[in-house]
Amino acid sequence: TIQCLRRLLCDKNDNLLMIHKDLRSTTDLVLWILKLHQTYKDEITQLENEYADIEYKAKDSLLQKLLIEEKETRLQIEIETLNAARPNEYIRRKRHFLIWVNNFRKNVQNQMGWIRRKLRVK
Repeated sequence: TIQCLRRLLCDKNDNLLMIHKDLRSTTDLVLWILKLHQTYKDEITQLENEYADIEYKAKDSLLQKLLIEEKETRLQIEIETLNAARPNEYIRRKRHFLIWVNNFRKNVQNQMGWIRRKLRVK
């Protein structure tokens, strides 16, 4: 069998701050108060651990956010660099050239149609 304390002597223990001096006379009452304190301590420890976990996750989320913002800034700079290096004058002249070629092709097709009509008439 396991030997258990059935009587606690708390009279001379001034460091037992969690139990008021008036409540130290009955062992069962002292054990109940100690158990109550331990229950609250366990709950507080659990809540502190949950808080620490949430705080860690919040810091990790903040770090992820900062990394995403840094990547966004780098991409923005890269886009601006590519836009600055884009040959705008070449693109503008090529567009005008393609318009001119398209108009020339239409004129040639119109003239070829006119020539065919003239040849059919004779």
